[in-house]
Amino acid sequence: MLTSYTDIESNQFHEVFSAIDRKLQQIQQEIDSIKQTIASLEAQLAAERSKK
Repeated sequence: MLTSYTDIESNQFHEVFSAIDRKLQQIQQEIDSIKQTIASLEAQLAAERSKK
């Protein structure tokens, strides 16, 4: 009984940590995308300011 409970617990932990890892990767991708957007907007702003 204890072995099967431990197996279930281990599987549940694995699933939770896998879900957390996927979410962290998703958040990191969103952060990278935001950084790219900021860099692009900064470049546009710099270009507009240099025209003046």
